[in-house]
Amino acid sequence: MIILGIFGAILTVLVFTKQRRFWRNPIINYLLAGAVMTGIHLPAVYLQSILVNGFGLGLFNTDDIACREHNYLLYMTTVTAISFPCWASFDQYASTCRNASFRHRWNSIRVVRLTIVGTVLFWSIIYIPIIFVSGIINGSCVLLPSPYTTFNTYVMTPFVYSIGPILVISIFTMGTVRNLHDVTGHRPQGRLAQQVRHMLLPQLLVLVISGVPFGFQ
Repeated sequence: MIILGIFGAILTVLVFTKQRRFWRNPIINYLLAGAVMTGIHLPAVYLQSILVNGFGLGLFNTDDIACREHNYLLYMTTVTAISFPCWASFDQYASTCRNASFRHRWNSIRVVRLTIVGTVLFWSIIYIPIIFVSGIINGSCVLLPSPYTTFNTYVMTPFVYSIGPILVISIFTMGTVRNLHDVTGHRPQGRLAQQVRHMLLPQLLVLVISGVPFGFQ
């Protein structure tokens, strides 16, 4: 599954960077960012887990620095990857909004790319405390007991892995449907936008379904 995930991320990047017309599409930029982050997340996090749990090769379960790095990348890359489909959902809403000023502002490629960079920086900073509460107990890399660990486990993780994405996706999907209903017959929807929308919906559904168990474990 990890190999398929990495292959899928690489394929997404290749397909969407092949034609220059895709480069100016905001939603494709978000999907590309998500694919790149997934391509980083899978080998950086889960290949390490396979080596430790499957082959007994001590990495993050024996080395304190590797443990801190593993937990930090686990949370930071996962939540960042989740964020980009949420931004793509928002972009669908913005691109169908009847307010021209709002639509043009958020459809600006410059704004989109700043948003992507800002999202990565935001989660990179937010999860810095993970580095300081990670440690090895009885040969396992875990989050050490602390107020932050309690907050992260029972508040932050359920929200960013499941509750938050569900709310964002639901709100903006319903908003998009409402916008499309309002503009039917007034502004034609591009074929590319429709194709990307069809591609986005399954990703959003998988994101929500897969995030719920981890968020509430």
